[in-house]
Amino acid sequence: MKFFVSYSRSVKAEVGAVIKLLRAAGHEVWWDGDIPTIADWWATILENIEHAEIMLFMVSEKSVQSPYCLEELRYGIKLNRPVLPFILDNRTKYSIPPEFGRRQWYVHDSDPANMLSQIVRDCSKIPWEQHQPRSAPRPPEPNSGSGTLTKQFQQAVSLAEAGQFAEAISRFNNVSSLDYAEWGADCDRWIRRVESYAEIADLTDHKATLARANAKWNILLRDDSEAVDFDPLLVYDKLNDYLTNTNSLPPKSVLRSTKPSSFSVMPQPFAWIDIPSKGYSIAKYPITNAQYSKFIDANGYNNRKWWTDVGWKVCQEGWHYDGDWKPSGNAWAEPRYWKDTKWNGGEQPVVGVSWYEAVAFCFWLTDITGEKIILPTEEQWQYAAQGDHGVTYPWGSDWDCKRCNNSVRPCGSNVTTPVRQYEGKGDSPFGIVDMVGNVWEWCLTDYEQKTNDVRSASNSRVLRGGSWFDGNSDDFRCDHRRGNDPIGWDFDHLSFRVSRS
Repeated sequence: MKFFVSYSRSVKAEVGAVIKLLRAAGHEVWWDGDIPTIADWWATILENIEHAEIMLFMVSEKSVQSPYCLEELRYGIKLNRPVLPFILDNRTKYSIPPEFGRRQWYVHDSDPANMLSQIVRDCSKIPWEQHQPRSAPRPPEPNSGSGTLTKQFQQAVSLAEAGQFAEAISRFNNVSSLDYAEWGADCDRWIRRVESYAEIADLTDHKATLARANAKWNILLRDDSEAVDFDPLLVYDKLNDYLTNTNSLPPKSVLRSTKPSSFSVMPQPFAWIDIPSKGYSIAKYPITNAQYSKFIDANGYNNRKWWTDVGWKVCQEGWHYDGDWKPSGNAWAEPRYWKDTKWNGGEQPVVGVSWYEAVAFCFWLTDITGEKIILPTEEQWQYAAQGDHGVTYPWGSDWDCKRCNNSVRPCGSNVTTPVRQYEGKGDSPFGIVDMVGNVWEWCLTDYEQKTNDVRSASNSRVLRGGSWFDGNSDDFRCDHRRGNDPIGWDFDHLSFRVSRS
């Protein structure tokens, strides 16, 4: 059989596993991972829908919002192709596209072999006499109002390469806003690249700031290896002319650590926001389930070097405390919220994490990247949240329950939201997202002593930010502080973000 697979990149791993099995079984399968670099992207997709005998539509929160996936579905239906829909994520978050009509769909149970069996069974029951091929005019690529998104993206890249940075960023933002599921990650990566490069280019305009430009150039190439080929204003040459005698500029062709960067290790969304006046960076978003799972998959709960002494003891024996550490049968390695479908969405913040686990995650990330990563101190967290003007809430002086995930009336919530859901609505002055609302965030600081010694015993560590659960607007003030036992994990609103110095 010849299959065309329509899907969103958010479920690419699950789709890829099924495609591998289909091909092993002798079927011809096409998905957009097979598009050659030089091909006309949209025309190639339409050609392969026409060539296919059956369409597999992978239903997900992102695919039902994607103009591209929906246009592929409509074209397949117009050509009278049989469509087999499979639901791959939480069905309660969205509506099934009306194009399916009364067609039955199937819920994927995460086992690709089961999906393969279901596909084979369904194919054997297709009434082919009802699916004689039809002709239909090819649909244009989904239009944004000023050209297709593919063309807009290409134009944005061309503008960036021509040094027209402001216009390029505007174009990238436009493409991203129109179809984030398909283009968001690529646009975000280019925006970070352009913004960082533009700052470096400004610093090369005077000899007094060349050393700073050189340091930031090194960081850019460390975090974005492809940026080595993006140099429209010849920054490297300017730095090289000035620094040749100091031997401090690395070869342009490579600035590669033997270790990966945190940006390359962490699943998206992940980004650092620099706080240059204070000498540190802070994560743009809280740590997500997808990111924390990297620590779990790395055998994080069984490697002593990533834990403080107390944290390791509790991890191995349990978390009960009554004057001495005692086994409780509730070892930290046991499944928790990240196994619960209500809380474990890939872009939802990881919850139910103790302070010691958050620190272990930081030690692990430091170990594999070589970057100095730890929880933000209370002072760092508050400055990142309110900036120099000391605003009451990250967005300003007045409370607005629609700017974050909370339960202050008339708003209300019963679950965490994806960390990008409130982006652009309640950001801090530095552009940091979800600093209040959604989850309480662990800080490095001891609540009572206000020290930042990561290895000292402590009865309470600072939490900041308020959560989806809280119904008092004061909990979301940038200066509001709360403390909790660092061994405490059994709450569905405790999480963290990381900082880097």
